[in-house]
Amino acid sequence: MSETIVWQRSVQKLDDKRIKQRIEELVGRYNSLKGSKSLKELESLSEANVRADFVDPLFDILGWNIKDPDKYDPRKLCAKGRIC
Repeated sequence: MSETIVWQRSVQKLDDKRIKQRIEELVGRYNSLKGSKSLKELESLSEANVRADFVDPLFDILGWNIKDPDKYDPRKLCAKGRIC
């Protein structure tokens, strides 16, 4: 196996570890929020807040370009008949 392939695989493992770590941090933030609020308070969270605090960061972690509306715009995805 060439050095380049070995290097690429080790970089991918680091990336996978970092992705897993960031997702675990996001889940920790969710669990912290869940533990600090009553059910009524959680139910009153706006969709915009949930999206900004959890959905967008998850898509960012997974490599989506959430800053580019041409690549990440839920209104366009809904218009194409995807589940919204």
